[in-house]
Amino acid sequence: MNPTRRAMLACAGALAVAGAAPRTWARDAFPSRPMRIIVPVSPGGSNDLAARLLAPSLSQALGQPVVVENKAGAGGAIGSTLVARADPDGYTALLYSNSILTLPALMKNPGFQVQRDLIPVSMLVKSGAVLVVGNSVPANTFPELLKYIRENGSAINYGSGGIGGSTHLMGEMFNKMAGTNMTHVPFKSAGEYNQAIIANQVQLAFDVLSSAKPLADSGRLKILAVTSKERDPALPQVPTLDEGGLPGYEYLVWQGLFLPAHTPRDIVMKWAAACKQAVDTPEVRQKFASSGVETVGSTPEEFARVVQRDAPLLTKLVEAAGIAPQ
Repeated sequence: MNPTRRAMLACAGALAVAGAAPRTWARDAFPSRPMRIIVPVSPGGSNDLAARLLAPSLSQALGQPVVVENKAGAGGAIGSTLVARADPDGYTALLYSNSILTLPALMKNPGFQVQRDLIPVSMLVKSGAVLVVGNSVPANTFPELLKYIRENGSAINYGSGGIGGSTHLMGEMFNKMAGTNMTHVPFKSAGEYNQAIIANQVQLAFDVLSSAKPLADSGRLKILAVTSKERDPALPQVPTLDEGGLPGYEYLVWQGLFLPAHTPRDIVMKWAAACKQAVDTPEVRQKFASSGVETVGSTPEEFARVVQRDAPLLTKLVEAAGIAPQ
């Protein structure tokens, strides 16, 4: 072989080796550009509010802008699928509640599977809900309400933010544990069903404290119980359903951050650290606390265990409610 040909082959071999080098060698330090958090529901709800409250602190922690985008539709499946199918580079994240775990039971083809297509990064916050009733309901305590519901059966209507959502499942869990058969009336939002309660079109509903408390403070609604195991520090005078007559009742709502499956571990951990830093910011913590929301900032492993625990429990609630997959 002549020297020229030998040199050409050596050069080609070197290029081949360089081309086969791991992709991580060429990956820019993360993050090197703006990131986005997809909220798979309409603006104004608890998921959207959590994302927008946390975004500035996340931007500061990560050193790049974090932009919130709402991609609503199909009960959260459209936005969740968008993230599940996004490039696993850390630049597209999902913020959603435990409602994401009900989608496989509610839809024949949601487009993704949580535990296959998404990585749980951090549980950000968690909270109980409150049980609200209209002023036309002749009950001022939870035991009085429970007696009233049992006496009136299916004539009692309860509102929710939609079929299969947390506020619907809270009502079905109530029916199951109390032996009642309240009638479910779905609405598009908490604002809609709260107005329906005020107008006595439905008699009660479960709601987050941030939207229910202003209405209760103005005398338009009554808060009779909370769904958490312990009393809410923001409402120390309001009993839990557990102590008020439904032993064992507990329903918590959490919001968490997810990334697409196969996102590199170092990027997952950067997001997790940023989430912890964001929820530990005193101003952020205080704003959540004023709405009865507890900040968490869990590790990916802790959050993954919660997802694994809650998924079958919520699926059973959907099945018990007799909701057929669409």
